[in-house]
Amino acid sequence: MELKRNWYHLFTETVCLILMIGILLYLFLNWGSFPNKIPGHYNAAGVADRPGNKGELLVTPLLDVYCT
Repeated sequence: MELKRNWYHLFTETVCLILMIGILLYLFLNWGSFPNKIPGHYNAAGVADRPGNKGELLVTPLLDVYCT
């Protein structure tokens, strides 16, 4: 079933696309300034309990691009 598109859908999809491009651009432009090890998870006390590499910063933006 095809959904009817109206101005609201077009607006929200455009805003989301602009935000995704902005996130990827920010990561690309600042990649060299990120440390090689970043916190990957925080426990309930707010202490980082799993270190990860900076490549993990790309997981969510790339999943967003793949899913759209």
